[in-house]
Amino acid sequence: YWALGADANIKIDTGGPYKWASQAVAAGDTRAWIYANIPPHPAGNDPAGGNEVFADGSAQWCKFNTMYHFVTWPSALGPSAYVYWYQNPADFNSTLTALLPALK
Repeated sequence: YWALGADANIKIDTGGPYKWASQAVAAGDTRAWIYANIPPHPAGNDPAGGNEVFADGSAQWCKFNTMYHFVTWPSALGPSAYVYWYQNPADFNSTLTALLPALK
């Protein structure tokens, strides 16, 4: 059930409204090239989803509305980058499962 790798669905805190990384790229900013096509599957205000690879070697397309915000780190373009991916909660304990809605 565990995700090993996923397409980059990253939102950037630019000090104003959060933006998808590709929307936050400033023209001429030499640090921005890494965010140029993120999210890789844009679809309106949110990404359509992303491809993921799992611990058992399988891969699948996951819709964005099934993804959670699991990690944040400092970004070159703003204070924080918020990263989203899908994780099957089948083997989560009840405490962790109860926390999932807050990660949307």
